[in-house]
Amino acid sequence: MKNSLFITATVVLLLVTGCLRELSMADKAITLTLNELEKENVPALQSIRLAEAGKGVMLFASTMTEGQGFPQYQMLLTASPLDETTKPGKDVFSIPQLLPAPARWDIILTKNNQYQCLAEKAGGAINSLFLLDASGNQQSLTEQYLMESFSLPRFIKQKPLDTPSFVTAVLDSEQLILLPVQQGADKSASVMLGDYVSGVLVKTSTGYALFAKKVESGEARYDEMPGTLELVRLDEQFEIMGVATQPFSGEMIYEFDVDILPSAKGRDRFTLFAIGSDKPLLAVSDQNVFDFIPVEGEFTGKKMARPAIVATEAGDIYVAVVEELHAEDARLLSGSVAISR
Repeated sequence: MKNSLFITATVVLLLVTGCLRELSMADKAITLTLNELEKENVPALQSIRLAEAGKGVMLFASTMTEGQGFPQYQMLLTASPLDETTKPGKDVFSIPQLLPAPARWDIILTKNNQYQCLAEKAGGAINSLFLLDASGNQQSLTEQYLMESFSLPRFIKQKPLDTPSFVTAVLDSEQLILLPVQQGADKSASVMLGDYVSGVLVKTSTGYALFAKKVESGEARYDEMPGTLELVRLDEQFEIMGVATQPFSGEMIYEFDVDILPSAKGRDRFTLFAIGSDKPLLAVSDQNVFDFIPVEGEFTGKKMARPAIVATEAGDIYVAVVEELHAEDARLLSGSVAISR
């Protein structure tokens, strides 16, 4: 294993590290309001993702069902327009599971408008990873790792979309690893990315940006430990360039998601959505400078999980999150905000 907002902004608050500030446009503040989204079977949701599809945004959601055959359980992934509340989601993947434990996954819509799914298969002490396509073809990505466990798999974020060559996952709950997608690839083709317990790798104009969580002491929430988010720049060979920065300036987070904003004058821009210690956090960037967007609405910040975010080509940001995950009164919340190019 081998070893950006660009809108006219008024700085309201500078954080200690100088990389996060509150954002406003002229004298009108930018805020994002979360509202309840009426969807079927929200208490059964295990995880969610958002993706741009055509002129709209799709919500992907997973639930676990129990059957009569073997394997006994099926993880069902459905897709529905984010703003559609009257129709049930369309089934896009049904993934056999040996155990009823929630399995984590990621999904992309390729440039050929075909879905690809990256998913865990829980085996008790050891989890394996599989890549699935819309035709039902399944490829193991970890069969050569006989006694190692993988979790929290993610596709590399890139625009325009392309067939993935690598994916990321957490190895043995303590290290972030880059895994090749090529069938039969040797273990030596993988790359260790650091001591992180979750992460998303983003393709940039000069290489990659790694957003990753370093675990800290504290109480777990919905199977996630608290930690600090780091941003590490990598070159095309996944070698570290410079020092790590903290987009949320050291604030404790539990989960996060990231996407790529339309570029401005060739600069890389990102948007982050995270669950903080007592509230959701939303930020946008121009290079390494992150601007904080307040999140409003009727919600309990300490009871949120599974944040998802997507930035459209038009420069709109959509987010979704589950409140009271797995509970009978669970709610799905969503919101959007327009960001100038």
